[in-house]
Amino acid sequence: YLADTSGILVVQATATWIYLVDTYVEIKSDNSSSPTTVVAKIGGRAQRGDSANNILYDTVSVPILKGKNYIVVPTASGAVVNSITFYPNQ
Repeated sequence: YLADTSGILVVQATATWIYLVDTYVEIKSDNSSSPTTVVAKIGGRAQRGDSANNILYDTVSVPILKGKNYIVVPTASGAVVNSITFYPNQ
């Protein structure tokens, strides 16, 4: 997404922990058409086997700058984007 106005991006996600797997939803932004710079993450990594299958529900807010490119990407099968909402500046 190429931002045509500044504002706030709100991403809600669910991460189901997978033992020793990075399970994130990442928000990336930069000037390239396929952004690679991670500006926010939701999720984590289960370091204990008994943490596998625990579920984390989380929300992150990211400032959006006009003219920058943005992408929201899950990194593992346990990471799910529930909603993406953009609130433009007034």
